[in-house]
Amino acid sequence: MLISYPFLPARGVDTTDDEYEKTILDMEMLNAGVYPSSREREWHGGIHVQAPNMIEPVRAIADGTIVAYRLNSELTKEREEDEGGRIDNSFVLIKHETQSDSLQDANGAEQPVEVVFYSLYMHLMNTGEMRKRGIDAKAIHASITASGNTVKPGNGAKIYRKDIIGYPGESYSMAGMIHFEIFTTDDALSKFFVDSKNASEIGTKGTWGDSYFVVKAGSPVRADHPSADKGKISGHRFPTGTPGNVDSARNLFVRIAYRKGVKYTTTWIDEGQDKAPTLLTSEEGIPDDGYEYAMYNIATALYKSCPSAGMELLRMGKMIGPDKDKLSAADTHNWQLVTYASGQRGYIDLADSAVVAHVLSDADFPYWLGWQKHAGGLFGTSGQCDMHDLLDVLKVPHEGEDSDTARQQLRDYFNDGEHRHVREWARRLVCRYPSEWDKANNARCGKLKEKDGLAPGKDGPYFGNDGEYEKHMQFVESLQWWGDVGLGDSNVWHFHPFGFIRQFRKCGWFAEHELAQCIPRVNRHLTHTEFREQSVATWSVACGRAKTWALPFNRMARKYGISTTGQRALHFLAQSIEESGYFRLVKEGGGENKTYNPYYGRGLIQLTFPQTYKLYGSFRAFPKTEIGAARYHEAGWNPDVLLVLNDSHFDANNAADSAGFYWTCPIITAVHKNGLQLSDDGCATDKIIGVSRLVNGNVPIENINGLDIRLQLGVWLKYVLLLDIPTSSEEPIQFVWRRSSQLEPVLDSQGHPQVDAHGHPKKKFYPTTHTLGVLLKWQRP
Repeated sequence: MLISYPFLPARGVDTTDDEYEKTILDMEMLNAGVYPSSREREWHGGIHVQAPNMIEPVRAIADGTIVAYRLNSELTKEREEDEGGRIDNSFVLIKHETQSDSLQDANGAEQPVEVVFYSLYMHLMNTGEMRKRGIDAKAIHASITASGNTVKPGNGAKIYRKDIIGYPGESYSMAGMIHFEIFTTDDALSKFFVDSKNASEIGTKGTWGDSYFVVKAGSPVRADHPSADKGKISGHRFPTGTPGNVDSARNLFVRIAYRKGVKYTTTWIDEGQDKAPTLLTSEEGIPDDGYEYAMYNIATALYKSCPSAGMELLRMGKMIGPDKDKLSAADTHNWQLVTYASGQRGYIDLADSAVVAHVLSDADFPYWLGWQKHAGGLFGTSGQCDMHDLLDVLKVPHEGEDSDTARQQLRDYFNDGEHRHVREWARRLVCRYPSEWDKANNARCGKLKEKDGLAPGKDGPYFGNDGEYEKHMQFVESLQWWGDVGLGDSNVWHFHPFGFIRQFRKCGWFAEHELAQCIPRVNRHLTHTEFREQSVATWSVACGRAKTWALPFNRMARKYGISTTGQRALHFLAQSIEESGYFRLVKEGGGENKTYNPYYGRGLIQLTFPQTYKLYGSFRAFPKTEIGAARYHEAGWNPDVLLVLNDSHFDANNAADSAGFYWTCPIITAVHKNGLQLSDDGCATDKIIGVSRLVNGNVPIENINGLDIRLQLGVWLKYVLLLDIPTSSEEPIQFVWRRSSQLEPVLDSQGHPQVDAHGHPKKKFYPTTHTLGVLLKWQRP
């Protein structure tokens, strides 16, 4: 599931992904238009987002189809004489249909975890204002055209992530902002959202993101990792802790997360349902530097019966792959250093069911982080919440406050440093309430003309003035559109939009159409001494290849941590797509004629040489009975059966998994480093060249095969996978590589061809500097 934000402004060269994402999250307007309550305690199903400038485009957050839109030519005014009552009523509504995982049903058939939701972009700039500001309306998605005050159906028009759908408009004198909303239906929510307070739902919607553990009260804690030798396991340090026990009355909540090679362990202590849990560590957690990069070595040291299953246990806290039954009972452990009391850390076996009540992931929406559902009770039929009730839900202490007189607003708590966690809890609150954009729900506005309509002693603003109330309602209805788009019941589930996006950006699961976008339509390939444009794959061909590889790729990328960030996926795909001829080939051409036959290249990133095959067979615990032909005796398993016989007969899951193994096994990579480590360094040209050496050989740059394609893919994938926006249809890259696609004669100082001892002409590649424009057109079908 690829998802981004509605504003993606240009960023500085030295701005990290985390810094850039924070600038976007800071665009949420905390002084007005917060979720789920306005300043007047009114239901508010989305958030107001302030654009960095008036001409910053509003972009679709994910692939989908346009349900409906309105593109007006002017502002809507509540009163002609009231300049403050002006508002842009233009909007775009998009339906998104994607996936977050795939699970096997009772019959063993794969069933995708479907994620269907809607994104709404309200208060978009009118066309008259666009003309004044010199904005070309042609920049907007072609299916969104001027409609005046009329709601137009989208007619199923396709739209893609980061496509421009409009520009920020005006709302009650606030210029350069939009109302941004995400909602879904009851049926759709049940297919991807987990109420983790209900233990029977845990794990039923897949596994992705960080790992979480509910550690039972009173559980024992060791001082040392039982497998550590002098504080180390396979060279990685495992410090000594303090023995003891978890609090006898309270459970622990433990999170294990991996960020750029560092393992972070965060612990909360359960304070009961009426209170937020207490952090025993920093929010980020206690770091363990280099743990993720050393995971292959640690897994092979700890889980000798099947390191592959052990790696899943370390990364996800559970085994879900095909090797899960290969791990012996003696190896089924997961000792982790956990803060179990203030200032005290020790080792807890997070694989012991006597110690751990539940193992979760971000796919389970952990409740102690604030994820919870509320179906209308907070706001009732009036659409106005009791602030006490809302603060209770958000776990904010408010003893002695009278919500009717003091009228503390959610906004105040958002801006209060002492209650900063409120912002996070509100971002994880999922509310079911009728849409404010449905005229059928306007009865709740009746309090505006009633005595004491807003609070005891506070009359509605139109009390005693029915005529002005009617004018106001006509203005409100001019903004509403639900009844014109055919969605049915407007009593839907709302997410805090930024909370939803941030959560699913952890997912790392590619739907088939998203993987297909990673295969470009065209490229430029060095032919003789020129870079010539060549066709790569039509959209239908790319979709066919993605259908073959999406599930194997996703499972492999999750297991080895390759899809935890877009940058990691970029590097892996740039290499594996080139190595496999754009997902066409899984066998080294002419491999039978190589000196290392029968251990020639197989897989998406081709395993080569006997020792590599032997290491992979041991890692996966392949059965010795599959040795078959005597020629594979050295490896101990039969690659023709378990991996690749030829490009028409192969095991796609193993062909993908073997690539992940190669990527993260520093023993066999050409530069003896974990591919994740190089991927985390950045994606500039020199970084892609470095990763190319990891895969294709630690050789002089002119000898790296397919470097031109690897570099172009790196640029292409930057715009498919990351938050970056292309500024033109081509992007230049400069690099040193070979002068020609063919070997050229080696000349002596007089310019004469040299020969070897056998009289054969010496030939080599000659390095030269190229400036190549990477084609970014035809990115989508």
